[in-house]
Amino acid sequence: MGEPVKQADLFRYPSVPGHKVGGASAEVVSKITKRALSRREKIKAILQEYGEMTADEVAAHLGLASVYPARPRLSEMVATGEVIKTERRGMSGHGNSVHLYRLAL
Repeated sequence: MGEPVKQADLFRYPSVPGHKVGGASAEVVSKITKRALSRREKIKAILQEYGEMTADEVAAHLGLASVYPARPRLSEMVATGEVIKTERRGMSGHGNSVHLYRLAL
C-alpha cells in the first residue's frame, strides 16, 4: 500500500489527485498519484499534437477502454490552468454534446 495521505495533502489538489474524506478515498489517492501525474503528461502531449479534443478522444489516444480515467485528469488540468475547456462542442462516444479541451497558451 502507498503512504497514508496527510491532512496537508488535501490542499494540493489539483496539482495531485484529491479526495474529500479520509479512509478508502485517501488510500486510492496514495495509490494513483504517480500514475495520474504520468497520465497528465501524456494528455499534454496528445493535446499538443492533435489540438482540441473531447475527453473521449483523449481517452482513445491514451489507449483507455473508458473515458473515466481521463476525465478527472482533464478537470485537474483545467483547474491548474494547463488545459482550457472550450465553449466549442464535440460528440461523446455515447452521442452526447460535450466540451472540447485544448492546451492553454
